[in-house]
Amino acid sequence: MSHAPAPLPDELGDAFSVRSAVAAGVSPGRLRHRGLITPFHGTRMIATRPHGPVDADESPVAREAKILIAELLQRSRAFAQIMPETWFLCGATAAVRYGLPVPLRVLRRMLRDRREAGRIVPARGIDVGAFAPQRSSRAAGVRGRRLSPRLVTVRTVDGIRLSSPVSTWAMLADELTVDELIDLGDAIVHIPRRRGMTRGTPEDALGTVAQLTAAANAPYRPHAGRLQEAAAQIRVGSASVSETRTRLGCARDGLPEPELDYDVSEPMASPSAIPSSRTRGGAS
Repeated sequence: MSHAPAPLPDELGDAFSVRSAVAAGVSPGRLRHRGLITPFHGTRMIATRPHGPVDADESPVAREAKILIAELLQRSRAFAQIMPETWFLCGATAAVRYGLPVPLRVLRRMLRDRREAGRIVPARGIDVGAFAPQRSSRAAGVRGRRLSPRLVTVRTVDGIRLSSPVSTWAMLADELTVDELIDLGDAIVHIPRRRGMTRGTPEDALGTVAQLTAAANAPYRPHAGRLQEAAAQIRVGSASVSETRTRLGCARDGLPEPELDYDVSEPMASPSAIPSSRTRGGAS
């Protein structure tokens, strides 16, 4: 009769390095348990991935995207535990970590093998960058990218080094359409509401239209034309891809461009307009 494995320390989370596990007192035998998988050398992930509760109203496409995003977050978190300080997650991997909309086909290419022209194309893995002349990772499950420090800036979020949202947007021009870049750009410049639906400030957004435009116009920027076309159509206020696509559809069909993030409220009735108990139900 097999015994349940010893619980892992809570501080390790669902993706961790072997070194941190050993330091936390986890035995080598526990690290070899079939309930753990090895996404990269020197790391472990809990095999049961956090896919979230099943929503009966959720479409199969939305469900697949949620599963792939959860897996990508877990794998990138595992790699970040062993990543040198000079490397950083970038491209679509960084976009997912920022919560930005990444098309399903890109998520599939990152994590699932696919058949193309009669042959199997392996999943490309997560995106890991390094500034030239340094080389990035060549590990299995990783797409290493050597990048110019003139074109990419880096920030640290939750202890993980990522290409900045604006840099990430510009990097994705190699695999997104113009409309998909607009979707991503609208999400970056969106100013989220604060608690109680109070309007936020521009500082609450991940970036500005001016920053995206400057990134598109940077010298030697790959795919500059596509980025410039997208930047010219990015607007502040859209809270979803559907809202962005509706806005674009209206504009392209010759309709006035809709006002985004508009407050609609019903005026409160004056006291005199509120029916009295006598009016509602007869004599008191």
